[in-house]
Amino acid sequence: MAARAPERSPDHGELRPLAIIGSGGDAEGELASYRRTLSCPPAFARMAQDALEQAFRDEPVPDANGLLEPKGEVCLNRIFRGGYGVRRHSAPDAGRFGLQIELNQGLWCDPISFELNAGRLVWMRRVLSNWLDELAGHLP
Repeated sequence: MAARAPERSPDHGELRPLAIIGSGGDAEGELASYRRTLSCPPAFARMAQDALEQAFRDEPVPDANGLLEPKGEVCLNRIFRGGYGVRRHSAPDAGRFGLQIELNQGLWCDPISFELNAGRLVWMRRVLSNWLDELAGHLP
């Protein structure tokens, strides 16, 4: 996702969080009143949120002038709640959990030129790898 919300977005112009995890629920991972299903149990979604925040804190971040510092928050079901893909391919009752993740491009990419920062890409891979390892340890 863009580092700042685009004009067409309800949060237009605001700095976006580091990441948004979508499970089809509300900000606590619970089933939202206007939704029919969740892609994983609420406790798993909240654990995934906490684990990603921890992965950002644990991995030393390389310097990158002009790029976003990973000091923000990881949100649950804010703006990006999980669309068709995550709902279609998850089956929480059968133990196949699904999450959608939106990552702030400002962590590794210049928001104007879209130039990638190689060091930050390597860092981002480590953050996500650590996060996935943690999630795997909590699956049924």
